[in-house]
Amino acid sequence: MDDARPPRRGRRSPGDLSLALGLIALLCALIPIIGDVLAVPPGLAAVALGYVGVSRHDRGLEHRALPAYAGAGLGAIALLLVAVSLIATHDTT
Repeated sequence: MDDARPPRRGRRSPGDLSLALGLIALLCALIPIIGDVLAVPPGLAAVALGYVGVSRHDRGLEHRALPAYAGAGLGAIALLLVAVSLIATHDTT
C-alpha cells in the first residue's frame, strides 16, 4: 500500500501561495522609497513556500511544481532588486 496521499484539489497549495507572494514582492520592489521594506517579507515567504511546494511535488503530494518554481524565482528576483537598490543608494561618506 502506498503511503503517499493523492494531490488535493480545490485548496491553495504552497506553490500557489508562493506564486502570489512572489508577484506581490516583485511589485513592491518596484515602488520607490518604501518598496524595499515592503518587498522583503513576501519575497522571503515566496522563496520558502516555493521550496516547500517543490519538495511536496517531489514526494508526490502535489501535482504541479511550476507555480512553486515561478514563485520562488519571482521572490528571489525581488530580493535581488532590493539588495541592488540598497547597495546603489548606500552613502559611503
